[in-house]
Amino acid sequence: MVSGPVVASRHVARFYESDTSLVDNVADFIGGALHRADAGVVIATPEHRAALADELQGHGLNLAQAEADGRFLAVDAQQTLGRLMRDGAPAFDLVSDVLGTVLDSASHG
Repeated sequence: MVSGPVVASRHVARFYESDTSLVDNVADFIGGALHRADAGVVIATPEHRAALADELQGHGLNLAQAEADGRFLAVDAQQTLGRLMRDGAPAFDLVSDVLGTVLDSASHG
């Protein structure tokens, strides 16, 4: 469960036909947040996380510093999905705990 007060935030879910457009759009969204000194959390495959890191660093962002400051967290999609499953099916009662833990990690560095 996420500790502390819940603040207004924005969640976006989109579908893309190409990895390039996915990475570009996520980089714009997360990069904008990081440039404003806000935080960003990415749940993605290793390939997408690497491409996103390259794109963000190419725009002058210091991801290592953002991670150290607790403002950027990129976690593995398969591992995260595995934590949301019970007996081979999604367990919706786990969503709050699993994603809350991820978000809590980002907000507390």
